[in-house]
Amino acid sequence: MELLNRTNTITVPCFNLKNVLSVIKTHHIDFYSLDVEGGEMTVLESMRDGLKTRRITVDVWSVEYRVWDGHNIIDDKSMEKLNALRRFFSDIGGYSEHSQISLPTEKNMIDGCALDVVFVRNEMFCKTHKKLSKGSPCPT
Repeated sequence: MELLNRTNTITVPCFNLKNVLSVIKTHHIDFYSLDVEGGEMTVLESMRDGLKTRRITVDVWSVEYRVWDGHNIIDDKSMEKLNALRRFFSDIGGYSEHSQISLPTEKNMIDGCALDVVFVRNEMFCKTHKKLSKGSPCPT
């Protein structure tokens, strides 16, 4: 595998997702895979108000939380990021942690050692299940 020269930089335009969704008149997303190499919390924070007020709804989130320094997985930083994601989704309300996703070659599935965490919107999940993913009853 050939790695690209990391000394060259390219500036690309970036847009706030909340604004993009407004322009395309979309306020509901079925599945959102968020993997922006460390900027996941920044993206989520930019959407906090819309998610909290339900002006934007996402049924299922898959969010990368693993922190990699280019050589090794940084376990303590990965766990910090996972806990920050848990606090975020708890604060905005209406979501439950469903599972964590790892690579097929990784057999060690202990909390905080996976690649992504999956959060589901309770309202959507409860349409087809009597209980939330961790066994608590669906809200009425």
